[in-house]
Amino acid sequence: MAVRAAILLTLALALLQREAAADEPLHTVVRDDDGAIEPAGVLDAMRPALRVFRDRDGLPQNSAMALAFGDDGALWVGTQDGIASFDGRVWTTAALPHPEVSGFVRDLLVDHTGALWVARQDGGLARLAGGAWTTYGAAEGLPSGRVDSLAEASGPDGSRTLWAGTHQGLARFDGATWHAFAGNAALPSPGISRLLAGTDDGGAPVLWVGTEQGLAQVRGETATLVPGAPHTLVHALLETVDPDGSHTLWVGASREPLYRLTRGVWRATGAPAIPHADVWALGETIAADGQHVVWVATDDGVTRLDHGRWIPMPD
Repeated sequence: MAVRAAILLTLALALLQREAAADEPLHTVVRDDDGAIEPAGVLDAMRPALRVFRDRDGLPQNSAMALAFGDDGALWVGTQDGIASFDGRVWTTAALPHPEVSGFVRDLLVDHTGALWVARQDGGLARLAGGAWTTYGAAEGLPSGRVDSLAEASGPDGSRTLWAGTHQGLARFDGATWHAFAGNAALPSPGISRLLAGTDDGGAPVLWVGTEQGLAQVRGETATLVPGAPHTLVHALLETVDPDGSHTLWVGASREPLYRLTRGVWRATGAPAIPHADVWALGETIAADGQHVVWVATDDGVTRLDHGRWIPMPD
């Protein structure tokens, strides 16, 4: 159910993202931001029209683990046995280098040059640029062959840094080789599960680092723990910008409610607003009136925070 919910959320947001959706009346249960049930009634709830793509449609395998958009608008999907791209009509598979090592894709990222990076369960990283593959492993500086997450962060001077979260700490790319991050010892765990390049309320860049034992932040050459964050395996990270310009960090972790950090204050939302403790994926869309909608995938389905109300997605 966890994988199904995460796939449902990510595919719905990637393939059906839009500013306005056709609403239809729907009887459902709605809770406000504090979890209180609002008066029952017929509500206008967005119900995206979903199409499920499987291996018979051209995917290399049915467990979709990661998504990324190319510069040409094509959607890349990483599965547990290879990758494929979708141009809006047809799926096209791409052969990964050294598939005998691993075809299990953990993350995908298209960098500022348009190159596609593929993080794998084993075998390190593969980069597709100009139609040619380049692989990176221990010989090229990666601390571990398993890479679970990728992020490209902007520096104060506008420069870009590519980060890889491995099972033995963070590494960053200098354009040719990878280097283990000097501050790895300060992370709550060497096992990196999720990376997010963000911005703090002062406009300074920050790299949020989700690990197997909680959350850290990297600024420059320094890693520090984030006080008040959950201390379990981080599954998902999302940053949103509030109407007043402040930034909110959303954190989904194992056996924890959904956490959010706004202006230095943490707030947790669990049952009954969110039906299950484990949050596996997070996303954001823009409603027709310009309001931001946060989507949450759990073991028990998908819920969204829409105009201050938590609304479960119907089966």
